[in-house]
Amino acid sequence: MKRDKMKRNKSFGFFLIILSIFVFDLFIFNKADKVSAQIIEKRTEKGKELESSKVFQNRFQEIIALNKARNIVRATAERINGGVEVYRTEVALHRQLGEQHVQDKGDSWIISFFGGTPEEVSIKNIYSIYTVIKINKKTFETQVLYNGKIPSDVLNNR
Repeated sequence: MKRDKMKRNKSFGFFLIILSIFVFDLFIFNKADKVSAQIIEKRTEKGKELESSKVFQNRFQEIIALNKARNIVRATAERINGGVEVYRTEVALHRQLGEQHVQDKGDSWIISFFGGTPEEVSIKNIYSIYTVIKINKKTFETQVLYNGKIPSDVLNNR
């Protein structure tokens, strides 16, 4: 009975984490949509759109695509490592990715990150698995380039 209660509490806690990430993403994208719309509405004195609005719009679309890629990559890693019950990715995949995680290869991104058991990642902040996934920018198809023990050169550069 005590185990069942602990299991329910763990499941509910995981649900709350996922829900808060979803709400945060909605808030950020809603706010960015409003900012984008405001910038686009501004015009120069001659009635031309500001050039910066196009740059902003392109960057905004790239951020949305990268966020989608991040979620697909995280789900792929969770699937190939046995599911969320036994595997968690590092916190960076639940937030905005840093430069150390993403390589832009033109038509694709290569995203690398650490992971491990829920206890390792959540409680001890220790990682035992290193994953590198290539994801196509247009189709969002993934290719797992590496998934295994953390290589010593990666561990030394961390």
